[in-house]
Amino acid sequence: MVPPDQSMESQPQQRNEQVPPTCTDNQSFTELTAEVVASNVEYPLTVKTTSDDFKNFIQGNEAPSTRQETRQSAPHSIKKTNSGRSDTAHQFIEWLRAQIMTGTIQVNARAGAVHIVSERRLCFVSPGLFYTFLDQNGANKNMDPKARRDAVSKIQHAIASVLTFERSILGGTMITAEIVGMRKRADLHVMVLTAQGTEELMLDLDFNNANRFITLGDIR
Repeated sequence: MVPPDQSMESQPQQRNEQVPPTCTDNQSFTELTAEVVASNVEYPLTVKTTSDDFKNFIQGNEAPSTRQETRQSAPHSIKKTNSGRSDTAHQFIEWLRAQIMTGTIQVNARAGAVHIVSERRLCFVSPGLFYTFLDQNGANKNMDPKARRDAVSKIQHAIASVLTFERSILGGTMITAEIVGMRKRADLHVMVLTAQGTEELMLDLDFNNANRFITLGDIR
């Protein structure tokens, strides 16, 4: 952990620079993250689902139907099954890869939703990243808060079925982390891919450039 009074100079990152967060006293880091990444953008997808099918899966009715495209297929090392959960997981993975490769989601950015952490691992800030995925993939933005939380939980369980994540001391995939800036500190919840899980995403990032402002907590 970097002491609050220690000088922190920005480090160059592949597409951006590491910068400490600027949370207000009344705004959590997670809220700030959700606010920053919530804008809708167009992105290339390898696996697409129709809005109605995706809604049905998120609402627990049925698995989404998919159609495959030839652009930037998912890495072969990622586990594949025929379940609706796996379909959603691969849709999320392709969306995430496209967002990072096009620079729409910047890694290690201020109030960002994706960060490189120690030991060449990638972490996802929850729930901000998953709300963005929901909103950009046809989910009803007028869902009540509980329904949105339930939908996020389904997505998180789906991706944990095909990628390997670190586990907390309680056995879950949600890890507590601390982020420290020049004058602020905040706690946040992240899902941390293992080094192997990170490699399976096949992203062209400098994984040696971990965000030094983030310290992971309760990994077992």
